[in-house]
Amino acid sequence: MLPWRRNSSNERNGPSHSNEYFLQRLLARARRRELYTMLPNDVWVDGIFPHLSIRDIIRVRQVSKVLYELTHTPILWKNILRSVHFPLPPLPPTERYSYASLSSFETERLIVRGLNLDANWCGRKPTLECFEHNPVEAYHEVLSMKMVPGGHHMFASVRDFEENRYALVLFMMDHRVYNGYPIAKVATQSKAYHIQAKYMNYKGEMGIMVAYVRREPAYKADRMANVNVSEFSEAHDIDYPVPVRYEVVVEHINLKAISILEDPVHAPGSSEYREHVRTLDPPFRHVTSLSTNTSVDFLDLAEMNGDPYVFFGKRNQEIVQKNLTTRLVSRIHMPPLTVIAPPARAATTIHAMRVLSDQHQIIVVRTTTRVEPSPAELYLAGLEQPTAQNFDTFANLPADQDFLNLQEFAEDDPNHDDLGEDLEDEDLIDQDLADQGPANEDQPVKQHFTLEIYDLPVDGTTSNDFPQYIEMPTPSAMRSVCISEYISPKTYYHPSLLRKLSQHIEMPTISIYCIHEDPWQLLHLRLKPRRMPLHPPPPPPIPVDENGEPVEGAWPPLPSPPPPVGETIQRYSLTSDGFDYRPIQFSGEQDRALHIFPGATRCLLMGTMMDDRSVHPVPVSFFSYADMDIPTQDDIDADENWPYDKEQHEAAAAERAWIDAAYRQRGRSCPIRSLHPPLAYMFEDGVIASAWDEWSGRLCMVPAAEPQKIYVFEYAHAPREDVHGNRLPLPVHDVDVCKFFSDVIKDSAELQYLIQLTIEGVSETEGMPTHSVVAERLETLLGRRHGWNTMKWVKKSTITYRTYMPWSFADGIFLSMHDSSSHFVAVIDRLPTRGSEDGSRTCIELTGLKYAPAKIAHDATQDLLAFITRSDRVDDDPTEWYYLDLHLRSLRTGAAHPLAQMPRVECRFRTCHEHWTYQLRICGDFLALLRCDPEPYGDDNSYLRGWHWKAGDYFLYIESPDTTGTFPSFSDLAFLTPDVLLLSNPFPRGQIEVLTMGYKHLLTLQLPDYVSGWDIYLEAMTISCSAIADSHTSADAPPDDRIVSVTFQVILDEVPEASYICSTEISFRAQTVFHLLAAHGRHPPVVLPAATRPIVVPWDEWGPDGCRMFTLNRELRIDHDNRRIQRATHGMRAVRTLIGAPDRAQVLDFNITRHMGTSGAADPDAPSAELITEPITFEPIGVYQHEVVTKLPYAAIDIPNSEAYCGYLLDGQRLLGIKHRVENQPDQEIDVFVF
Repeated sequence: MLPWRRNSSNERNGPSHSNEYFLQRLLARARRRELYTMLPNDVWVDGIFPHLSIRDIIRVRQVSKVLYELTHTPILWKNILRSVHFPLPPLPPTERYSYASLSSFETERLIVRGLNLDANWCGRKPTLECFEHNPVEAYHEVLSMKMVPGGHHMFASVRDFEENRYALVLFMMDHRVYNGYPIAKVATQSKAYHIQAKYMNYKGEMGIMVAYVRREPAYKADRMANVNVSEFSEAHDIDYPVPVRYEVVVEHINLKAISILEDPVHAPGSSEYREHVRTLDPPFRHVTSLSTNTSVDFLDLAEMNGDPYVFFGKRNQEIVQKNLTTRLVSRIHMPPLTVIAPPARAATTIHAMRVLSDQHQIIVVRTTTRVEPSPAELYLAGLEQPTAQNFDTFANLPADQDFLNLQEFAEDDPNHDDLGEDLEDEDLIDQDLADQGPANEDQPVKQHFTLEIYDLPVDGTTSNDFPQYIEMPTPSAMRSVCISEYISPKTYYHPSLLRKLSQHIEMPTISIYCIHEDPWQLLHLRLKPRRMPLHPPPPPPIPVDENGEPVEGAWPPLPSPPPPVGETIQRYSLTSDGFDYRPIQFSGEQDRALHIFPGATRCLLMGTMMDDRSVHPVPVSFFSYADMDIPTQDDIDADENWPYDKEQHEAAAAERAWIDAAYRQRGRSCPIRSLHPPLAYMFEDGVIASAWDEWSGRLCMVPAAEPQKIYVFEYAHAPREDVHGNRLPLPVHDVDVCKFFSDVIKDSAELQYLIQLTIEGVSETEGMPTHSVVAERLETLLGRRHGWNTMKWVKKSTITYRTYMPWSFADGIFLSMHDSSSHFVAVIDRLPTRGSEDGSRTCIELTGLKYAPAKIAHDATQDLLAFITRSDRVDDDPTEWYYLDLHLRSLRTGAAHPLAQMPRVECRFRTCHEHWTYQLRICGDFLALLRCDPEPYGDDNSYLRGWHWKAGDYFLYIESPDTTGTFPSFSDLAFLTPDVLLLSNPFPRGQIEVLTMGYKHLLTLQLPDYVSGWDIYLEAMTISCSAIADSHTSADAPPDDRIVSVTFQVILDEVPEASYICSTEISFRAQTVFHLLAAHGRHPPVVLPAATRPIVVPWDEWGPDGCRMFTLNRELRIDHDNRRIQRATHGMRAVRTLIGAPDRAQVLDFNITRHMGTSGAADPDAPSAELITEPITFEPIGVYQHEVVTKLPYAAIDIPNSEAYCGYLLDGQRLLGIKHRVENQPDQEIDVFVF
């Protein structure tokens, strides 16, 4: 029978141990419309939602208002953010977009954009997010635009309408309420074009670096005559009426200033907002200017070794780079790569360039055209001797002409650089071909395409090095070439967010797009990053014989394993495995010209008429081009070499499979699709400017009919808000969710099991083998919880131990020591489980011991038995020094542990007293030994020592009182994780010290203030919790929660007849400690100076809401030899003896979720769990200075027949009752109850 099927026998006989009863109650509550109160919010957010896909979370959101709000919890989307494997759009690297500052709306929008943008763009019908177009008001005539990668900011070159004045305007494009609006403006002397902008650091300030080119007349007389060369298009080659000078200008705007402008007090565009902006300092900061007399056709920005650089390519086959910090200028002279025999000549043209900052190289695309001479040129060539031609525009300027007053300019602007004399310029290819006339019409144009990679020169030098390059013949002349944007992954996000996503960030593919005409063809070239070790491993050794000769027929040595991802780099190269290209033919529309908006994988194409040569071309079609090629064999082989890349790619494909299917992906044969709805009708008069950002899927266009308006089109379907900041769509009304959850839960046994694990607050069922099926683990988990909640165990057995010898209980093993006349024996009782027999007993002889073990501890998962004995060593003065030996043995054989580097450690202590006590703790690879004085205000020192027992290294050594007086004394120790330790410190007022490895004192948790004086003091203070041996925890993902119990005795002397003893226990959740560490910025791993003092957390800050305090039986004092009897804890459960009733005990469960909707009430013979949510108040009579109130809720279940036992132990599967000792009997019995 399937576990979710209805069974009438269960209705008659009460609840069973399967999940059927849980499902019935779940559906019953759904019918009563109480589903949302059945589980606490943190169970949904922390337990259920993380196991659902993004698709399922979005579907759950549509169920009701309650789930709508829960699915918008910030921590939910931040947890998803840390686990996604697909690329995400970049964010501005500011505090505003740090990991801690991201809101749930912004985090969700980031994830959803990255998830569905590629699916929509690659779909059969790429569509806009919405068909409503709200233009952004620019308040100026827009001339050109450039989007900063990520789409959050955009620069626009603008002009005033009435006067011939130009400026550069920064727009905020992703405001959550106001969409886009201008936030900053800087005047330019002429029109800015070829704009480039990136997030970059300049002199320690993170901001946006923007570079642009401007031009103006070279002669002062022409400038005075108001000759305006800015009005000419930069997209065409123009024969200017006067000589022209070009200038590259670089500006920087601080992101802090941008943040102030983006979060205004007043609405953007209002008069109040403009007045507010006028009171702020100018955000733009001029960085540098570079002048040249040769046309600057290409511009790029990059950051290398922490310094910003500007690069620009000139028409004379030269690339100039400038370090914006040191101001050193370097040049790259690009040599001709194609040799053409005279009398023909080569005309070489740069088409595109892109800087690869991480590998200090630059990509350049050039074409070389063979130009045959005309008959007239051949005749003249025979009459004249060849002379050097000077194509420098300003070579023949009269000496008395003022060349833009460069000397005055340099004095006024220290950041300006005159690049001086330029190299010889080349005529334009098209012009050369046109000048040949009809005599050259029948000769074919032979053009060669070269993709080149140059090494960047050292600052201040000139490079003439030969590049790496690939040469390909082209079928026809190229119309345009574009290279996709390259930004280094380290500049994607704020450092705090980058640390969360760094393992999922890959270098982008570099895509190069080339448009050919006749036939109309798109050539797509790709440079793929390939991972390689940062330090190449040495070659494997070759087997040789005794003479040093290679052994024939020997097996080749195995390749070395790949290094960690942190020791690798990714590089682009022109090798066959990292470079490929694909020509794409178009079947129709051969009369149209394509304009490329490049992207690494998402490219936008705009089609115009072939004969449209106007300044503002009229678009007739828009296309989405998607890289639909499947991974090549080289890609597959590369993933096989690097397993983490393979795992990354497979996980990303799995996460996106459902949304790719929902958008119906186009086939490989159809990489180009028309956008929907068509946009051409909005631009019938032409397009002035446009910008495309492939990361966010945002397209911005300015129509010629409305040059002051920017239309924004979104192709990433992401959450939106209205003008009031409300999410769209608004929450739906509550609906009957019975059918929804019935279908979701009953069809997935795994989901049912995950829900039950979340209710239990654990990651897996304790004691169940990993190979067991889900249904078996689910039934065991439900049956075990039913047994604990009703105190109905399934079996009972009895074991014995020697009362005067030490013992240890952990991992389902009760280990005790027995002695004989000549040796010592470790008795290992493997306790029974729900599905096993009655357990087993094994005896192991411990050889080589002269003295009896004083304290023992064990870890069955690591086959470790640790114990201490008195040492054989005797010092010269035995009254001064005392020695102990720490032994590490195998739990199976009793011999020295094979992994222990310190099988026997000698510990030296000052003095020796009989009342000393020892505590030995194991947590994973770490072991700690505490020696303390249990007497009130004892004069002896306390020692705490910790070792990494596998490596044999000390990680902790504390002696109290220490030199700082921080620890006067301590009485007990507990591990939370290997990174976090708790120390109980009863003096001077009772407090809990929180330490980490290497003795980093992090926090001091104070206990309630009690009345001070000689008549009251704390006796020994004990602490108990079950440790988690996983050190891979963080503030965002703490380990499973557990309960921590601290027991102490307040003793009041000078009370008539006898001292009054108040035994008190305080219980709190381990998560409280982790939350306090995170709140104070001290969650391990944390780097603190050696002299850093701990943060003192007063009781009122953490205790009242996070603790529950009890008064124990006044007749009982703490047993220092067997402390765990009185303070049994495991997970979220603890056992306590009721005050005034020494024979009555209860199990306290601080995971109250397990008792909401439990089945205990259906069993009339079972004790019912009492849910305690009311605060407990302790009056300050004689003990405390103030009233003490604690509120931590818990459930209490009475233990049947508790009068037969003097103490208890427990773990997740068992309750152990320690019977009263029989006089004159050395052995004591323990009853084991299995649930």
